[in-house]
Amino acid sequence: MSSKTIDFKSILAISGKPGLFIVLKRTQNRAVVQSMEDRLVRFTLPANQAFSVLSEIAIYITGEEDDSISLDKIFRKIYKQFKDQVSSIDLKDNKALIQFLEDLLPNYDRDRVYPSDIKKLIKWYTIISKTSPELLNQPEEEKNKKNEEKKGEKKKAAAKKEEGEKKVTTKKAAIKKPKAKK
Repeated sequence: MSSKTIDFKSILAISGKPGLFIVLKRTQNRAVVQSMEDRLVRFTLPANQAFSVLSEIAIYITGEEDDSISLDKIFRKIYKQFKDQVSSIDLKDNKALIQFLEDLLPNYDRDRVYPSDIKKLIKWYTIISKTSPELLNQPEEEKNKKNEEKKGEKKKAAAKKEEGEKKVTTKKAAIKKPKAKK
């Protein structure tokens, strides 16, 4: 991939295209993406193209305060429980797909999660486990620590910028206008 670190916020599922894609560069109305499976495939994603960011996708669950669980948590749970055994699941057998998710998430919402959703979940997990396995074994605390570090860096940058603006405004206030002659 690129030297940029990959996280679930930079991985996309693009409507009408199989597989997952990494955002390489963003502009105001476009993005350059690269296939996670075939790294030679790169293209520009127009603004009107429908896509979903993996960090924003979740599976519905029942009986808890939150009515869904994010994909990154599910992927980590799959990694802990099944590792590479997921590839042996028959994607054409709906009963096997349902049994897999029942074993993984006993409280998933059976009315709103379909076998086609489970199939996508398994395909996406397989892609990520082959191309970016570091995302799956990254502990939750480490992920939160990195997020806190990024927030701290942003706050420092904002404080420096604000401090610079204060200096500029004080200089402007110190300039006196000459009095007009009568």
